[in-house]
Amino acid sequence: MKKMHFMITLLLSMSLLLAACGGGEKANSGTKTGGEGKPYAGETINVLILKTPAWDALISKAAEFQEETGIKINFDSLPEKSYFQKLDMTLSGKTGEYDVVWGNNKSLPAMISGDWLEPLNAYLEDPELTEDSYDYTDFIPKLAKNLSMDGNVYGLPGNGEANILYYNKKMFEEAGLTAPPKNLEELEAYAAKLTNREKDQSGIVLRATREGNANSFSWIMIWKMLGGNWLADAEAPYAVLDKKEAVEATELWIDLVNNYAPKGIHSYGFNESLLAFQQGKAAMMIDVNTFMPEVENAEKSTVAGQVGYSVLEGTGDEYTVGPTWGIFMPKDGRNKDVAWQFMKWATSKEVMQEMADQKIRSDATRTSVLDSEGFKENFNAEWAEANKQALNHTDFGYTPLVVEGSEIRDALSVAIAKAATNQSTVEAALKEANERIKKIMSE
Repeated sequence: MKKMHFMITLLLSMSLLLAACGGGEKANSGTKTGGEGKPYAGETINVLILKTPAWDALISKAAEFQEETGIKINFDSLPEKSYFQKLDMTLSGKTGEYDVVWGNNKSLPAMISGDWLEPLNAYLEDPELTEDSYDYTDFIPKLAKNLSMDGNVYGLPGNGEANILYYNKKMFEEAGLTAPPKNLEELEAYAAKLTNREKDQSGIVLRATREGNANSFSWIMIWKMLGGNWLADAEAPYAVLDKKEAVEATELWIDLVNNYAPKGIHSYGFNESLLAFQQGKAAMMIDVNTFMPEVENAEKSTVAGQVGYSVLEGTGDEYTVGPTWGIFMPKDGRNKDVAWQFMKWATSKEVMQEMADQKIRSDATRTSVLDSEGFKENFNAEWAEANKQALNHTDFGYTPLVVEGSEIRDALSVAIAKAATNQSTVEAALKEANERIKKIMSE
């Protein structure tokens, strides 16, 4: 009997040892792998995503997921200028073309109103589909909340953005500037001093194209710092473009764009702005916190190692802005259980930690990753401090979170473009946009 007990104990010990040795270094996708443990092998899903450096990195890493699970993924990666139109057409048309899509909290009200999204609660609560180790509670609470509504979880947080200031330390030194600007007044003065057309050097770069209403995003950054706020409870909800903060923001935005930014700035989205800064064409850039890895990538950026990071302070406690991005499951998707396997993998602790450890992505949305020693050691300390400050003071509802939100942003975007290209005065353009917003909200 003792001999049999010994043999059983020995076999159990060997089994545990073999299991421990089989982990490897790849991130655990949360799916069964190997032989009969690939229940979704041979399945295919289609994923619509916005072309960004972070997604480019995740697509490369997804080869591991496909190998582990046997699931084939067709990625449709589109630039900002065409992405949102494609997303709206796909979801509103209920074509079933995509199983997973990328979106943000500013689009969430319209997507829910259109009944375009599958709530994820049932997937998260089913132990057969989601292991305890996935730990949804590990997401930064504010980000998780931004992708939920009325008790339903609709999206899994992919990243949280907030605007920071990137500045070229070498150009600052050459101009006799020893510290970054603290506020908008100093920003304007610095932009003027740093602009040198003979050297093809601009003082600043920011998003300015009408495509995708990108100009409204950089405008709102300035407007929020000046104390601007969408007044949802006003007699005319969101019709605030006739107030002094809006006029001042527009005048400053136009001054920066028309006098101190690169030529052709009115066609610049985030990709063009990032490229100009990487190539040393602009001394400063106001944009989201998640661009740091690309700025510091010596293979892509000529300014790697000479960039400073800070946050421009403004009025009130919420003076930075940015959306919460995440992955969603369209209600008309044709392969939902398989899509869920990919969604879990892409937002898992393991994948985010690996990509942070490899210095590939700094936009983790999980508390455990942000608090890890690897994250703290791998990323620029100056950026980490600016990132923390920006996220702690971000208005994630920087744009009207209502079904009519995209129409309101479009009205604002048109007004900015008209005023910046001398098709209208600032006051007249904003008044026209304000009247349009009143009409939108009254219909």
